[in-house]
Amino acid sequence: MYPLDVLAIILGQGRSSRLFRKIREEKGLVNAVSSWSYTPRYGGIFGINATLEEVNKDGAIEEILKELDQFKVELVSEEELEKAKRKVVSEHIFSRETMEDRAGDLASNELVVGDLNFSKNYVEQIQKVDREEIRRVANKYFHRDNLTITLLKPVVEKVAAKPEISLKKPPLINKYELLNGMTLLVRENHTLPTVFMQAVFKGGLRSENEKNNGLCEFTRRMLLKGTKTKTRQEIAQKIEWLGGTIDTYGGNNSFGCSVSVLKEDFDTGLEILAD
Repeated sequence: MYPLDVLAIILGQGRSSRLFRKIREEKGLVNAVSSWSYTPRYGGIFGINATLEEVNKDGAIEEILKELDQFKVELVSEEELEKAKRKVVSEHIFSRETMEDRAGDLASNELVVGDLNFSKNYVEQIQKVDREEIRRVANKYFHRDNLTITLLKPVVEKVAAKPEISLKKPPLINKYELLNGMTLLVRENHTLPTVFMQAVFKGGLRSENEKNNGLCEFTRRMLLKGTKTKTRQEIAQKIEWLGGTIDTYGGNNSFGCSVSVLKEDFDTGLEILAD
């Protein structure tokens, strides 16, 4: 398992891997290519994935097989081996940054191999892999009678040409100054029979100081606690009866309240928002 995992990294994991450099960058036969090794409690799989144009299929397969055969003859370089080992150590450390990560690691270890300490032992065993072991497993497993090639191609269907669709320009935003001094912005969109309304107030860092810092956030949280005419429960019942939503928000520069309702409930929704 361990030599195969190291081999998979050298072969096709990362932009400096053999498959990526030779088959994608140098020969341009594939759009993407990678390799992996999976060994659970039962027999495992060594796999290579590639995305490519169908015209390059035969050439890509031939080059991939050449790369596999190379491992059976020549030893990998010390640099390739060390890079693969460092990759395993690095991934192990980054995968345990939080308690959630560590818990997931323990669960995965128990589920897949039945050993809670598998990850730790795995890293230690990877460090023991040498170049001869990699050549040995390549000769053991990389045979044509042990190979399965699967191609996934799109179904070709004749599709009638669709008429050109003219793209509509986004609706304009109209600005109005109300008699009470408020600014009203309106943008019409008749795609769906819905109305979204939002009341926005200057707040946050633009209006607070050291003495009243947090006042806007406090106000925002209190908006749905009730009004002079409705309790919190009555607000929730009324908006939910309409099938709408009401919510508040707060940021560094503003805070406010928003309501979404169906078009026919515009008047009621506006009444709830205004209240």
